[in-house]
Amino acid sequence: MRCAARRCAGRRRRRRARGGRWRRPRRRARAEEGRGLVRGSSTPVRGAVLLYGLLAVGAVTWVLADRGTIDLWRHPEPLWRFPFAAGLAGGLVVGVVFGRIVAWLSRWAVRRTRWGAGLHEEFHALLGPLPDSDILLLAFLSAAAEECFFRGALQPTVGLVAASLMFGGMHLPVNKRFIVWTIEATVLGFALGALFWAGGQLAAPVAAHFTINYENLHFVRRYRPA
Repeated sequence: MRCAARRCAGRRRRRRARGGRWRRPRRRARAEEGRGLVRGSSTPVRGAVLLYGLLAVGAVTWVLADRGTIDLWRHPEPLWRFPFAAGLAGGLVVGVVFGRIVAWLSRWAVRRTRWGAGLHEEFHALLGPLPDSDILLLAFLSAAAEECFFRGALQPTVGLVAASLMFGGMHLPVNKRFIVWTIEATVLGFALGALFWAGGQLAAPVAAHFTINYENLHFVRRYRPA
């Protein structure tokens, strides 16, 4: 009986030891998935944060030198003039709705077209499995910095067409699959510029830009084309 008890106790200890060894990699994997917010982020994310910081500084410098103010939120000559609160609320609603439509079209293209699936794979390979914190950070910084620079600072000075073309030019293709991305960015630049001009505030383009990037980055992480 004592020998049997010792054997059972030994088996239990070995099972617990094996279980501990197998659980540690899972804990490490969960910890790695939770990293982000610049210090624990991938190199592309850190580079993007630096780029968006430079864009934000450039936007403030441009508008201060050109118009003698740091107010780049409001268009100096909008199509329609709304009270600030009404324009802000309406712009956020319009921007989110517009962004959801564009994100849905992007998902449709990935599932239904070869060029969409190819571009999706390129982004997945470039960005990897981004944690939620990095997705939120990238979506916010890209929306705020790019809209402040291209719409808030440049558009009132150089015009809608030139600002939209420069916005598309910023999204230069690194290979042939990314050419579609450059074209999409140029077309989207015209749409975001029109929202800024029509509403007189950056609320709509910033909300739209954030929604598009937030939805699409989550989609890039979770979906793999067949």
